[in-house]
Amino acid sequence: MLYLSPESGAPARLQGCYVSDKEVDNIVNYWREQVALDLAEEQEEATAPPVPELAPWDQMLARESVLEDKDDLIERAIQVIQKHGRASASLLQRKLNLGYPRAARLMDELHAMGLIGRAQAGGKTREVLVQEDDDPIGDRAARIIGDDREE
Repeated sequence: MLYLSPESGAPARLQGCYVSDKEVDNIVNYWREQVALDLAEEQEEATAPPVPELAPWDQMLARESVLEDKDDLIERAIQVIQKHGRASASLLQRKLNLGYPRAARLMDELHAMGLIGRAQAGGKTREVLVQEDDDPIGDRAARIIGDDREE
């Protein structure tokens, strides 16, 4: 961005990263919970130490590790098959504006992840094994960080 300081006559070029409001809220809530845990520990002596909350970035890093060797469009492909309740390369081609080879690779990745059934004879649509409101990548990320709690 360009920033024009009141003291300066020329704009200065600045660079930074974008942080969404949701990410800021997650971090602030995490800090609030940590302070509340610290206050609770000071006020009463507990026999068992409380389980610390996971930081918001732990979940993000675990989600990225799940997706690191996957196609960039895998999350969008999951959304498409959940929305339509069926999976085929031609559906992914139309909805994601892809060529057949990439759509077929996405189908293979979805099958390897256990989100769709096996290939049908004659190129028919495959069975979708996840519900529309499921987050299969988030579930895998939760297993990586050992977080079995529901969000």
